[in-house]
Amino acid sequence: MKKPIHEKHHALKPLEGLNSTVSETLVEIVNDLKSISDIRDVVEELDRDSMSLFEIVEKSGITNPRFFVQMFLAEEQEAALKVRKRLVNDLMKLKAGVLLPLPPYILDAILSVVPDNMIYNTEDKEPGHIKMFHFPKMKPHDVSDITRRFKGVSTMIIDGQRVKNKILIRANTAQVIEMLMTKNLKTIFIHRIPHLPPEQKFVTVDVGNSIELINI
Repeated sequence: MKKPIHEKHHALKPLEGLNSTVSETLVEIVNDLKSISDIRDVVEELDRDSMSLFEIVEKSGITNPRFFVQMFLAEEQEAALKVRKRLVNDLMKLKAGVLLPLPPYILDAILSVVPDNMIYNTEDKEPGHIKMFHFPKMKPHDVSDITRRFKGVSTMIIDGQRVKNKILIRANTAQVIEMLMTKNLKTIFIHRIPHLPPEQKFVTVDVGNSIELINI
């Protein structure tokens, strides 16, 4: 017997660059989720920053876990697109600098709008999608010079990890960020990496409440 149309389930599919590992996990276990409370537990455990999206969907009154996950994915995609638009807008207005590495989907989104003198690679080991463009590399002795080039920017785009107002970022990136914090820096777009590369040095920077941190 065929299911009624309203009972048929479309496949849930996270979109790379627009959905997070939280969404990916929810999709993987969606058939095991028995209640909205189960979804809350997963979101809280994996990423408390995503609780704001959970609460938006919760207010809609959806009680079916599968439909809830579907709406969560859609809300996250919409939020990610708004962030992407703002990021690109800052680059077009020459208000932002970029410190690589960043994943392909972010690099693809910004490559056509970032000026050559506003993007630098901070690591000697380059993944293929970065190596092919031959971006200038930032050496320890270049930090002061690059910071001077960035002196007018109010936005930086970097990678690392984040816990509230503290970011764990590459050591040479941290030097630039700390110097810019004394100037015009207002916003940091950060691509959150799940694991720290063991061969690379990371340090913690407390940006306090004066810098807006935005996940990308």
